[in-house]
Amino acid sequence: MRNPFRVYENFKSDSCDMEEVYFFYKLKNLFLSSITYEGLPDEIQPFWVEEQLFYNPVVAFIYDDLVDMYAAMKVNLQGMPDIYGIPELRQVWAINGYLEYYGKENSVLMWNSLAPFSYAKIARMYAKKLANIWRTIDVNIFAQRTPVVLSSPDDMRLTYDNIGASYEANVPVIKTRDTVNLGLIKALKIDAPYVADKLQQQFKIILSQFLTDCGYESNPVEKRERLINGEVDGNNGETEGMRNSRLTPRIRAINACNELWGWNASVKFNSILPTSINGFIGGQMVEETGETREGEDLDNDNN
Repeated sequence: MRNPFRVYENFKSDSCDMEEVYFFYKLKNLFLSSITYEGLPDEIQPFWVEEQLFYNPVVAFIYDDLVDMYAAMKVNLQGMPDIYGIPELRQVWAINGYLEYYGKENSVLMWNSLAPFSYAKIARMYAKKLANIWRTIDVNIFAQRTPVVLSSPDDMRLTYDNIGASYEANVPVIKTRDTVNLGLIKALKIDAPYVADKLQQQFKIILSQFLTDCGYESNPVEKRERLINGEVDGNNGETEGMRNSRLTPRIRAINACNELWGWNASVKFNSILPTSINGFIGGQMVEETGETREGEDLDNDNN
């Protein structure tokens, strides 16, 4: 899938929704910053790997012996499938014209998730929802500012236009001549209910769901009192599952690269929040070795 919001498009055109563009790139940044790599060869840019996995379900790691360099490349899978249904021939390419064929013996595939698909499509779906709520909030707030409909006879059109323009411009005192028959100008109150606060909460729920899909801890619950642990950790099962669905194929690919080329690389989720899903239990940090170290008591205030 090509970038649905190409930066050289005319943002002023009717076909381009600026709010949706903004939220799309906001969500893309959240996706790209969620994974961190250590020990990759210097010529492989980690953020480029994640960007390709954002738009495509798979990338290929290769070693080009002509230039003596490693690379992460876009890939087209071709040829006969193996017993797992994955084509064995890998055509890697780059926008500068590089094109070469590799196989299982000299390349490694990294899938975006266990059920590989383009997160760009998912991000665009969420961006559309967020932009729609954002615009609805503006409409609702505007309805509170001008909750009336004005009507007048045709021969008073100019007076009607002037009064309406003054009202829309928030003029505190509207001045008219005493010859103007204001009784002919009628006002209908719309009385639109104020729902911007509810829309803001819905906005947080939608954004929280995307964060969960990416593997981030997120709790959209608004509560003045202190949240209990069960409320804070309520969606950790889904969060951990979605995080592992992205980490598992990445870890497998990096381990295959380490074995094939002698790297000492690793990949992990980019989070240091003191949460149970990150190993903080009862004020202690649980290391991967099973050891614990003392830490400050965790405050579960909903700040």
